[in-house]
Amino acid sequence: TSDKAMGFCFLNNVAIATRAALQVPGIKKVLIVDWDVHHGNGTEEIFYSDDSVLFFSMHMHDYGMYYPGTGSMHRLGGGAGLGD
Repeated sequence: TSDKAMGFCFLNNVAIATRAALQVPGIKKVLIVDWDVHHGNGTEEIFYSDDSVLFFSMHMHDYGMYYPGTGSMHRLGGGAGLGD
Protein backbone atom coordinates (compact mmCIF):
# COMPACT_ATOMS: atom_id res chain seq x y z
CA THR A 1 0.00 0.00 0.00
CA SER A 2 1.09 3.63 0.00
CA ASP A 3 2.21 3.45 3.64
CA LYS A 4 3.20 -0.19 4.19
CA ALA A 5 5.31 -2.81 2.39
CA MET A 6 3.42 -6.07 1.86
CA GLY A 7 4.34 -9.36 0.27
CA PHE A 8 6.76 -8.74 -2.54
CA CYS A 9 7.40 -4.98 -2.75
CA PHE A 10 9.35 -2.62 -0.54
CA LEU A 11 9.21 0.13 -3.15
CA ASN A 12 6.49 0.16 -5.77
CA ASN A 13 8.55 0.65 -8.96
CA VAL A 14 5.42 0.91 -11.10
CA ALA A 15 3.91 3.66 -8.95
CA ILE A 16 7.20 5.58 -8.89
CA ALA A 17 7.58 5.31 -12.69
CA THR A 18 3.93 6.29 -13.22
CA ARG A 19 4.27 9.42 -11.08
CA ALA A 20 7.47 10.32 -12.98
CA ALA A 21 5.79 9.75 -16.36
CA LEU A 22 2.89 12.01 -15.40
CA GLN A 23 5.39 14.84 -14.83
CA VAL A 24 6.54 14.69 -18.47
CA PRO A 25 4.91 17.40 -20.59
CA GLY A 26 2.27 15.92 -22.89
CA ILE A 27 1.63 12.78 -20.84
CA LYS A 28 -1.81 13.11 -19.31
CA LYS A 29 -2.81 9.50 -18.65
CA VAL A 30 -1.05 6.21 -17.88
CA LEU A 31 -2.32 2.64 -18.22
CA ILE A 32 -0.83 0.10 -15.80
CA VAL A 33 -1.33 -3.56 -16.76
CA ASP A 34 -0.44 -5.89 -13.90
CA TRP A 35 -0.39 -9.51 -15.06
CA ASP A 36 0.65 -11.60 -12.11
CA VAL A 37 -0.61 -14.37 -9.86
CA HIS A 38 -1.04 -11.84 -7.00
CA HIS A 39 -3.26 -8.76 -7.03
CA GLY A 40 -1.36 -5.46 -7.04
CA ASN A 41 -3.21 -4.14 -4.01
CA GLY A 42 -0.64 -1.42 -3.31
CA THR A 43 -0.75 -0.07 -6.85
CA GLU A 44 -4.55 -0.18 -6.82
CA GLU A 45 -4.69 1.69 -3.51
CA ILE A 46 -2.22 4.37 -4.63
CA PHE A 47 -4.15 5.21 -7.82
CA TYR A 48 -7.72 4.26 -6.77
CA SER A 49 -9.04 7.84 -6.91
CA ASP A 50 -6.71 9.13 -9.63
CA ASP A 51 -8.38 9.78 -12.98
CA SER A 52 -5.03 10.07 -14.76
CA VAL A 53 -4.19 6.39 -14.14
CA LEU A 54 -6.06 3.26 -15.22
CA PHE A 55 -4.87 0.24 -13.24
CA PHE A 56 -5.78 -3.11 -14.83
CA SER A 57 -4.90 -6.23 -12.85
CA MET A 58 -5.19 -9.84 -14.01
CA HIS A 59 -4.51 -12.17 -11.09
CA MET A 60 -5.67 -15.26 -9.25
CA HIS A 61 -8.53 -14.33 -6.93
CA ASP A 62 -10.04 -17.64 -5.79
CA TYR A 63 -12.98 -15.86 -4.13
CA GLY A 64 -10.62 -13.78 -1.99
CA MET A 65 -8.81 -16.79 -0.55
CA TYR A 66 -5.54 -16.18 -2.45
CA TYR A 67 -2.95 -13.75 -1.04
CA PRO A 68 -3.45 -10.87 -0.51
CA GLY A 69 -7.21 -11.55 -0.66
CA THR A 70 -7.97 -8.36 -2.60
CA GLY A 71 -8.77 -7.56 -6.20
CA SER A 72 -12.48 -8.19 -6.55
CA MET A 73 -13.86 -7.38 -9.99
CA HIS A 74 -16.25 -5.00 -8.23
CA ARG A 75 -13.42 -2.58 -7.29
CA LEU A 76 -13.81 0.11 -9.97
CA GLY A 77 -12.03 3.09 -8.46
CA GLY A 78 -13.39 5.89 -6.35
CA GLY A 79 -14.04 9.61 -6.58
CA ALA A 80 -12.47 11.07 -9.72
CA GLY A 81 -10.98 7.63 -10.45
CA LEU A 82 -14.32 5.81 -10.65
CA GLY A 83 -14.52 3.76 -13.84
CA ASP A 84 -17.59 2.73 -15.77
